[in-house]
Amino acid sequence: MAKILVIDDSDAAIRVVRRALEEAGHQVVSSGSPFAFSQIMTAEKPDLALVDVNLPAITGDKLIQIARTCDASHSCPLVLYSARAPEQAERLVRSCGASGFIDKAADPATLVSRVQGFLQSAS
Repeated sequence: MAKILVIDDSDAAIRVVRRALEEAGHQVVSSGSPFAFSQIMTAEKPDLALVDVNLPAITGDKLIQIARTCDASHSCPLVLYSARAPEQAERLVRSCGASGFIDKAADPATLVSRVQGFLQSAS
């Protein structure tokens, strides 16, 4: 079982992700605010963070870029969660240092599979 942090301002998106990941045996910690990211990362020490691209006040790619630049303790996979076209999401991944991205339109089985792939590649 892995601990997954979900940062998303949409309660509905958090519910969908939580259900899929918890049914797969993972523990989910979530926040609707990007400003809690560093504090939660430090306190919870998740195995993976799933970060929405379209957050209020700061975009998910900028949040990951700051985390990668300023805090080496955030060494777990930081994955963008995006409804953007794959080409755009790939550009964001490369520019911010994310481990990759998962499409928000992915069905629950694909979401779980992708998360497990990132977890395996990190170990």
